[in-house]
Amino acid sequence: MSELRSGPAWASLAWALSGVLALASLACAQAESETLLRDYREAKDAPARISCTSEISKNRTDAGVAALTVILEQDPHEGVRLAAARGLLVAKSHAASLVLIKAATRWDPWLADLVVGGLGRGVLPPTRTWLLEKGLSHDREDIRVVSIRILAKTALGDSLKQLRSLSEDKSTRVRAAVAGALGGDMVKSYSVLKRLAGDTSIRVRVAALHSIGPAPKAIGVLKKAARADKAWQVRIEAIPALAIRAPAKFRTTFLKLAKDNKLEWRGRRAAIQALGRVREAAAVDDLIGLLRVLEGRLRAEARRSLQLMTGERDLVVAEDWKNWWEARREGFAVLELPGLDAAPLPAPPAKQLPKTRARFY
Repeated sequence: MSELRSGPAWASLAWALSGVLALASLACAQAESETLLRDYREAKDAPARISCTSEISKNRTDAGVAALTVILEQDPHEGVRLAAARGLLVAKSHAASLVLIKAATRWDPWLADLVVGGLGRGVLPPTRTWLLEKGLSHDREDIRVVSIRILAKTALGDSLKQLRSLSEDKSTRVRAAVAGALGGDMVKSYSVLKRLAGDTSIRVRVAALHSIGPAPKAIGVLKKAARADKAWQVRIEAIPALAIRAPAKFRTTFLKLAKDNKLEWRGRRAAIQALGRVREAAAVDDLIGLLRVLEGRLRAEARRSLQLMTGERDLVVAEDWKNWWEARREGFAVLELPGLDAAPLPAPPAKQLPKTRARFY
């Protein structure tokens, strides 16, 4: 009998029994999940389905995961799907994680962000292994992208080598995701990010500049992108980065870009905002000069920058600003530098507004 237990026959029998037990467990889980789904399927509206989904989320067994998977894959309402995703995140199982990774590839931005953030903050060891061994090399582009995004939320460590190799992936989305992920290791990955900042894809260049911006050696890359890149999307990423790093050094560059009629208006607006971060009297002169030549929203942006620098809110036209500035220029101290996302100041009374045609560009 002892020979039987240690021989090939016993091993085959044990393997067969484990398979039967696994199938039986799966069948039980599916049956229980159908029971859990009964109230959900009888619910008449989305709020009721969300309530049922929240109740199912309390069951963290295989049956609960199976029921939440059905809801996540089939329900047409975004709120219900988000409730199911939260339940799967709470389940903290590898099977639930794989379901979520697949779900994050759908065109459902809120769901994707929830999954990436949730798994990134508490990725399980088996799931991390799957991401490294299968996710990053998956034949589906969207799986590779989601895998990169999740790993980017964690300590990169053992994933750095694979992420850098994916910087040459044929997929634009994958290269852009890599550029974003390597921002967590911008010093050691500087050479890769610098190459991606010159990528043929606008999306990749923007992501690379966003990651490389704070790097000590990035000034040259940012300057080149701000001055010469053909895509305004890239310029509005590079210009604010320069304004934060060395505003006074690039004052003349910002002024030139603000006056460039060939540059898309959003690039010119970024240059005007950058001038507002140059806390020098010369920048006030530049902005007053821009008030004379700009129109519409660009003129409004120049005025806003002047307001943030001087604290003067009542002046509108260039001539009034010039007279006010000439009387106060000597020894004037500009206000403390605000953030680029500072709230707009209140508009002046209507009687002070000059008569002009409305322009939005």
